[in-house]
Amino acid sequence: HGAAGAHSRVLQRIQAMIQAHNPFETVLAEIEKMLVVIKKEGKADAERKQWCEDERAEGKKTIAEKTSQITSLSSEVDSLTSAIKDPVKGLLVQIKTSEEDLSMNLEDQASQTEERQAENMEYQKNAADLAKASDLLKSAINVLQKYYDSIAEKSFAQLQSKDDPAPPSTWDDKYEGQSNAGGSSAISMLEFILTNTKKEAQLAHEAELGAQHDFEDSMQDLKDQEKSVQESLAKLKLSLAEKEELLEGKKKDLAATEKEKEAVEAYMKEIKPGCDFIMDNIAERDANRAAEVTGLRKAVDTLKGTPAYAKFKAEEHDEDLGDCEEICKAAPSEAHATCKACLADVSVPGFAQATPAPQVAERPRARIRVCAVRAGAPIAGLSAPNPPPASLLLHPHSSCLLAAPPPHLLSHPVPSRRHFVQVGGASERLSPQGALVPCCRRADGARR
Repeated sequence: HGAAGAHSRVLQRIQAMIQAHNPFETVLAEIEKMLVVIKKEGKADAERKQWCEDERAEGKKTIAEKTSQITSLSSEVDSLTSAIKDPVKGLLVQIKTSEEDLSMNLEDQASQTEERQAENMEYQKNAADLAKASDLLKSAINVLQKYYDSIAEKSFAQLQSKDDPAPPSTWDDKYEGQSNAGGSSAISMLEFILTNTKKEAQLAHEAELGAQHDFEDSMQDLKDQEKSVQESLAKLKLSLAEKEELLEGKKKDLAATEKEKEAVEAYMKEIKPGCDFIMDNIAERDANRAAEVTGLRKAVDTLKGTPAYAKFKAEEHDEDLGDCEEICKAAPSEAHATCKACLADVSVPGFAQATPAPQVAERPRARIRVCAVRAGAPIAGLSAPNPPPASLLLHPHSSCLLAAPPPHLLSHPVPSRRHFVQVGGASERLSPQGALVPCCRRADGARR
């Protein structure tokens, strides 16, 4: 709302109270209440503005932090997912490759072992055959050798028993005859075959030893490869389990962080209308309040400057003087001893004797305006005959407060002069008719 509108409403409210015959004290009190409300409203707006700034700053900071965390967690999730599922270098592919290598290794071991066993069995059979052939050849050579030796002995004995003519000069005495030549050739052939058989057996044995050594070397390599693959496979599976567990944790953290960010964003959205309003309008609202305060202060000054207010204050002062009004007005001033003695309900000499030396003035004490009833009369809401001094009621036909006369005064005759009785810091004055006087005022002139 605008300043002019606010000012108009304030004046309208004040005018309405005056037209309703509200006392000036009530009007001024209402204005004071309005000023308090305006001050509280300004404080509430400032606190709301500061709260919005703090909440938005904290929300912005939190959202930035959560966004950074989400980016980091998403990157970690992607990295772990790639490390596990990459089609070329992922752990799953490596594990599959290692398992295939292990399977192939075991198959190679089995096939080579089977092949070696077959080769060895063939060697064993061949070696046995060669050994058997060698034995047969040796036996045949021995038989033939004995046979041809026996023939040679018989032939030599027959030749010695005859007188053979001397051989011609062309005779070769190294000729042994057809029988001996044939036997020697047969034996030599068998011995040649035996020698070749032994060589073949030796070569087969050497080949077998070489094949066995090669097999053992190959098997050792395969065993080493198997061990290496198994160790690598165990590490890969362990790494896979760790990364899968870590990935699961990161996914949960990511989901929780995203949820937290969404909650903060929802909260920021929830407070946005109210905060936008206060941020956009606080300057205008402050200006309007300042205009209202100025209007109210001006209204107070205007009200206090009216003849009616001056007359009211004068009547109020006269009312406070009570029975001493004529004496005080006749005195040069209210500070005169005759006026003060009357107000103190003592003689002038007694007042002069009782008056202490001048001292530093104390701070004026506020006195409550008290409207009273005649002594002994019941008061609504108070328990007679001993009501607590602080039990005060608002009079239905005026703006002053009601209080029961002090209990100790109710049991004594009403004096001819006024009496002041201090009750809880307030001055209650008893009139000669036994009722408290209509009101008193504060030392600073303001009515209470």
